[in-house]
Amino acid sequence: MKIFGYSLIFLALVSIIYFTKHSPHTLAYNNFLDSFIGVEILALFSVIVTITFASVENIHLYLCKMEGDLGKAGCFKNTRSEVNKNIYAMVVMLLISIITLIIKGGEASTVCLSIIHGTHLLILLTYIIILLDIYSLITKMAELLSSQ
Repeated sequence: MKIFGYSLIFLALVSIIYFTKHSPHTLAYNNFLDSFIGVEILALFSVIVTITFASVENIHLYLCKMEGDLGKAGCFKNTRSEVNKNIYAMVVMLLISIITLIIKGGEASTVCLSIIHGTHLLILLTYIIILLDIYSLITKMAELLSSQ
């Protein structure tokens, strides 16, 4: 899943760079993107991060329970680290989103608008990949719990 996710993000990044360099109007003056990338996308990102925080909290609680049941404290250290990296990345991307929306609110050039819209599309894609990664972990944990 990770290689697929990284590949998808890389492909999206290359596409955004291509459109920004060769046809910035495609991303900058797209009516849907212009109206969606503003307060609406910030609200969406905030909801996604908030719900993911609650899910991650439950994951940590289940990992503690599983470690206690197995009698091996810290055996899920790598799993905890990966989950924490995902949530930290989401918070950083939320901050990047806020900063770029402030820039968008001012007088931004066509290239700048293209970069901002592309950045938000990339953040949305990354959020989806992180959510799929967390969902994959939850299903694996459920299988492990049901086999005990």
